[in-house]
Amino acid sequence: GVLGEVVRFAENEMLPLTWLAEEAVGGGSALSRADFAVGRCLLAEALPALLSVGGKRLTHYLDPKFASKYLESMALLTRLEAVCGSREAALAMRQVPSYAEFVHKWELPLRAHFQLMFQAATEGISPLLVPPQRLHTVLEEERERQARAREEGP
Repeated sequence: GVLGEVVRFAENEMLPLTWLAEEAVGGGSALSRADFAVGRCLLAEALPALLSVGGKRLTHYLDPKFASKYLESMALLTRLEAVCGSREAALAMRQVPSYAEFVHKWELPLRAHFQLMFQAATEGISPLLVPPQRLHTVLEEERERQARAREEGP
């Protein structure tokens, strides 16, 4: 799919460019670092497209495929970190603003998705639960009942 193509592009096009940059200007240049090329260049340019595949906002939390889209997006980041070649480069890529923005774009929809899933899961038991405003009254009634039972004895 689209996300696999992004990774293939990073592996087959971006990495060779970093090697050429290293040969041309030396290893001290940002252009020769995979974390710079993949994070600041590729992710920054691809971010809008990655978040709206097929013209639909990818992070729409009511989408029944939301969870799989989220997992695919996080897998993309993991694969791009692997393309960087080292743990240090992957950690450096995590500090790139476009990386942080990509992750941040998922935070609110992810919370909303889990709140909706929690509501759906607890919908059936909600009528059985004691409302918070009645909890104090119910506890007091239970204490009084236990006190009467102790006074009456076995």
